[in-house]
Amino acid sequence: MAKVLDSKTPLGSMFMDEQRVVEDSIRALGYVVVRTGRDDSSHDVSIMKMIGGKLVTVAIAEIKSRISQKGDPLTLDFIKNSDGYFISYSKIEHGSNVSREKGVPFYVIVSLMADNIILSWKVTNDSGEIICDPKIKVVQSRKTVNGGTAYRTNAFLPYRPENVKTIGRINVRGLV
Repeated sequence: MAKVLDSKTPLGSMFMDEQRVVEDSIRALGYVVVRTGRDDSSHDVSIMKMIGGKLVTVAIAEIKSRISQKGDPLTLDFIKNSDGYFISYSKIEHGSNVSREKGVPFYVIVSLMADNIILSWKVTNDSGEIICDPKIKVVQSRKTVNGGTAYRTNAFLPYRPENVKTIGRINVRGLV
């Protein structure tokens, strides 16, 4: 029996649909968003803009959509009053490496579905240096959106106004 990708399950599809809303919200700000991963479930994107008549990569990003973190609703208040948003440290390392190669900053962009807002963390500068001072911890978390258990090295991205911005969100009425 063939294994169904988590992104193709009903729960996975809901998160993928939300990630497309995030991409549309970035486009509404005048950017071009290009997925750079292997398949439709990829979260890696290049963010581009027309500059001097040329389409130029101005950033790279990992886009996520989340309802909860470690069993708690993932809200702005939760992030502000905890160690922050956590993401696999391997994704931070990958983003840092691509940032260094392309000479553009790396962002982690997260839809906080419980609050209906999108946050953007600037994780690296143009040289790929990590600038947001994440706490690195090995923690137990869900293996996939559909469950299971994994122990991973995660980066907890702190909420600091100088590194975190709110992005306007697209809904059926437009930018809100």
